[in-house]
Amino acid sequence: MSRAKVYLRADGNSEIGMGHVIRSLSIADILKSEFECHFIINDPPDFVKTQILAICDSLIELDSFSNLQEEARHISKNVLKADDIIVLDGYKFKTSYQKISKEAGVKLVCIDDIHSYQFVADAIINHAGGVSEYDYRAAPYTKFYLGLKYVMLRKEFSIKMNTVTLEERSGDNTFICLGGADPKNDTLNILKLCEEKCPDDNYWLVLGGAYKHKSSLNAYLDNSNLSIRVLENLEATDMAKYMLKCKTAITSPSTISYEYLSIGGTLYLHQTADNQNDIYKYFISEGLAFPSNSFSLLSKETKELAIKKQSDIFDGKASQRILNIFKNLN
Repeated sequence: MSRAKVYLRADGNSEIGMGHVIRSLSIADILKSEFECHFIINDPPDFVKTQILAICDSLIELDSFSNLQEEARHISKNVLKADDIIVLDGYKFKTSYQKISKEAGVKLVCIDDIHSYQFVADAIINHAGGVSEYDYRAAPYTKFYLGLKYVMLRKEFSIKMNTVTLEERSGDNTFICLGGADPKNDTLNILKLCEEKCPDDNYWLVLGGAYKHKSSLNAYLDNSNLSIRVLENLEATDMAKYMLKCKTAITSPSTISYEYLSIGGTLYLHQTADNQNDIYKYFISEGLAFPSNSFSLLSKETKELAIKKQSDIFDGKASQRILNIFKNLN
């Protein structure tokens, strides 16, 4: 019996970051045992192609279109068939795009964290906490899957990571990653904060494939006394490995923050984009993470309470919940 087909539509580059692509690939990784997964993308860098083809059955590169409606009509006419599922992850896939997709007779899933326009999707997944269906304008038939129960993580982070206990990790190691692109080069500000607060610690700095500020970073590193190991464009397995070396992390409130919280540790957040606002506010208000300006200032008791909350929330069952969403759709 042939598997049902899921088409994932997302873009990623140095301007918009890699969050949409990483989330969509996380879903593909969860679904691929029971669905055919095909990724639709516009002008992907080579490193993104490699990541996609490591997980998905195929990669469909789009031609240039005069507008998004034309693109949606092309996909509906030439790619999708009735009973397929299409997943849209990106802020440009607004109501008109969704309607054209639905006209192909497919099931539509939207990955969203800004709830700023009307949806006609069959399902909406938003893993930001503190959001309810009343924050959305959607069709009467739309089903909502909201909150950390539906966190979209790559398999390396979607199970309980018990291989290294927190006590076995070095308290002097800090993991730093501000996403796949860091378009404003906030990494430099974080390194300067670390140099001011904890100059004798060890830092593991992870740069994404879309990072475009290496010259200014290298100039800083040449004149810094910090102990910094720079790691670039890591696969998920290696990302988890280096997180497991560190009791502390500084990340953007994006996919990378969910990945670190699933492993557990003291997490400081530095917001790099407006669309991260809901995640930032929720993690801070719930005591799961802390503002970056409180780096090195927390009590032992505050850190221990945060880690206990992380362990309770990230229960390792989100992948099965997400798989069930798609099985029920089909």
